[in-house]
Amino acid sequence: MILWSYGGKEYAKEVANRHGIKDIFAGFSSKPDIAVDDESEKVASFAVVDAAASKDWNTIGNEVLELAEALNKPIEMNFPPWICDLWNNKRDQSVAATKAIWLNRHAYFKWPKAGRVLDKDWIRISDPIRDDLYPYSPKLVEECSSANVKVDGRSNGPAIVTFLLSGGSRPFREDPPTWGWSIHHIYDGKFPAPHQKGKVLNAVRVAGEFTNSRGLVAAHPVADFVAANSKLLAWLLRWEAFCRFDYYDPTQIFPLARFQL
Repeated sequence: MILWSYGGKEYAKEVANRHGIKDIFAGFSSKPDIAVDDESEKVASFAVVDAAASKDWNTIGNEVLELAEALNKPIEMNFPPWICDLWNNKRDQSVAATKAIWLNRHAYFKWPKAGRVLDKDWIRISDPIRDDLYPYSPKLVEECSSANVKVDGRSNGPAIVTFLLSGGSRPFREDPPTWGWSIHHIYDGKFPAPHQKGKVLNAVRVAGEFTNSRGLVAAHPVADFVAANSKLLAWLLRWEAFCRFDYYDPTQIFPLARFQL
């Protein structure tokens, strides 16, 4: 790992030394404006931890360790053939945007660490005003308190709580800085697979899926918008959830893919 700063090489080294983490870095550098590389696609997927998102060096350090572990065990891009066809479709204008995001996906998406269902009976209730739409049990309130997670009774609140209790990290937006990234339901009723019969699962309307962390991901606002409008990105997220969470496949789209992993 290289630690860099616009303040220059010596400044980066001094900061690392001040916080007792100098020895974990292979080197120090001023922050580059331009990179020249004979494999530019690898530069596009370069792993960067945003230190501006938190001034807590313990939090930054934990994120670095998690990212390093993820990079050591990368999810292979062994997509099913029909997803490869979507990837190679040059007529779809959303494909280029999707590729730019996907090759740098660690910076645009944060996944929960574990799979769980918060409540098997809840579905999303639409009410833009009330914040007490769901009857959290005393046991669940206590779990939230112990995990320092705010009980959220708003329309999508249980999904947010599920994500956080499952070890998910929800960064803040740049504007306004007090809002977290969107908690995106990867099965949102859109974009059926080419071989799919019937409608795509809309998780918020299905008891047991609305609060299933396997189908949730924190998405940067830009990535959230593209995922809602790109068939390719929608299915890349569903494929990654399938790979991450023991073949999570609520509509049985990937049955043959089980033998490709």
